[in-house]
Amino acid sequence: MTAPTLDALYPPATFLAPRREDAGPAWAPAEPHMTEFMTANLIACAGQLPMLVQKAAMSPAGLAAMERSGVRIGSAIEVYGSPDDYRLAIERRRRHGETVAYVHCPEGRRPGDAQMLVGSERLRFLNDKRNIAQLAGAENAPARRLVDLTDPADRATLKCPIVLKVATDGPSAGGLDVAICRGRRHLERALSRFSHAGTAIAESLVDAVQNWCIQYAVLPDGAVRDVGASEQVCLRNGVHAGNLLAADRSPPPEAMFLGRAIAAEGSRLGFRGVCGFDILIDRGGKPLAIDLNFRPVSSTAFVHEMLRRSAGSGVGGLARLAFCRSDCRLETMIERCEPGLRDGWLVPLATFDPEHGGLGTGPARLRVAILADDRRMLHRREAALAAKGIEFFRTPSRWDEILAGLRTMF
Repeated sequence: MTAPTLDALYPPATFLAPRREDAGPAWAPAEPHMTEFMTANLIACAGQLPMLVQKAAMSPAGLAAMERSGVRIGSAIEVYGSPDDYRLAIERRRRHGETVAYVHCPEGRRPGDAQMLVGSERLRFLNDKRNIAQLAGAENAPARRLVDLTDPADRATLKCPIVLKVATDGPSAGGLDVAICRGRRHLERALSRFSHAGTAIAESLVDAVQNWCIQYAVLPDGAVRDVGASEQVCLRNGVHAGNLLAADRSPPPEAMFLGRAIAAEGSRLGFRGVCGFDILIDRGGKPLAIDLNFRPVSSTAFVHEMLRRSAGSGVGGLARLAFCRSDCRLETMIERCEPGLRDGWLVPLATFDPEHGGLGTGPARLRVAILADDRRMLHRREAALAAKGIEFFRTPSRWDEILAGLRTMF
């Protein structure tokens, strides 16, 4: 499979506005500077598509590490400093006749739909978790119902095991608006955490054997194109901790067919651009859609870069996307990663230096691909990074997975 850059997937004269402008959900812990770091998610696959990126993600040290690793950074990136600078850049580009492609719907005053690649109301509808069954087909999603969290009687009807999701059209904050409730104590914690949300979705817990994020592009003419897929690394509580891409694993054809049908429905409703859908495979082999992201996802650049490298035989059998941070300067964090950078098994896809961005102190961040021949080598390389003070959720071992399976039986 080829790996087209984003400029080949979006209409001409379009620019990407990736910043989330709302305050974020009350149930997700506020990670310092995370809103600004997320603007760098796509710089490794942007190509010539213009996009706005916070200055902290474009520091000389960070760019040098990416370029040294062979990552091709977008050639039409506009750097901004403050949120006001970001909004002014959008208005200036629109006045010059460019079309804005929002990743997240803007708050407050919204431009007319004619000036947006996908209109606000349409984008909100497509990303609203309450509409998954409507877009995918009720038979292709887990059994679900809405729950009024403000009504004690409605809350009392919830029985475990169950998955509780906040009913929202916003991003899931890496799964933080999802709670896998295997027992009553999990449910009580979830209800407490989601106390600021008015409505939740109660969904049956799927006994899944695979968890895929499958990506598509809806091209300017409405045609749907496969982009790529990777398996998701999730904690037991549902929090997303990265992705895995193995040379010998791919989604079953039924999952690809379901994802393509969902993208086609989005196309019919007016969506254009890159999207990614979370699709589980149950023990009977049936694919079930559990989250629809009609926007680029956190693994978009990872899948692009790994496919590009595999075409040139630059990737071994396994690649893992990891979200890393360290309480030090970015230069120091990069120095700690030197063995992996030098030997070519660590590939930075985005970097973040808050001081360079004028954001004050805070953790440095890296979004990286860890390359390995197999799982044992991957675990060794993850351990080497952790020993250097690089913080991230490590990939569960086979023994971890066996223990997790045993816990569900008791």
